[in-house]
Amino acid sequence: MTYELYDEKRATKIIDRLTKMAKKWKPILRINDWDIFIEPRPAGYMKQGHSYMEIDARSGTKRAHIIVNMDEDFDNIVLLNGEEEIFLHELFHIVLWECGFGNVSGDDDLVEAQDEACDRLATIVKAMNDR
Repeated sequence: MTYELYDEKRATKIIDRLTKMAKKWKPILRINDWDIFIEPRPAGYMKQGHSYMEIDARSGTKRAHIIVNMDEDFDNIVLLNGEEEIFLHELFHIVLWECGFGNVSGDDDLVEAQDEACDRLATIVKAMNDR
């Protein structure tokens, strides 16, 4: 399946689904005081990965921008892992930030370790929630 560079209708559906998930998970993860923005990007926007988080916690503002790459790879990963688990992975970056383990940019080993921790936490929490 090939996508146009940016499909507004598809982007709106992604935003709606992920916003609904944010409303569900924010109180559970105790991150209610964070503003979460979902930002779909055209296919090819990111050179690698399917989603990532930008966190802005300066001057008491707590904002997280979840960038979603709208390409075939994103759809394949959603089919394999489930959209909610992918979204939980990104939300766990906020949880780690809140716990003092957030700013790891520039250290590839720490970035990789944090991503692995977020993957594991998302899998566990999603499995427990599905019971």
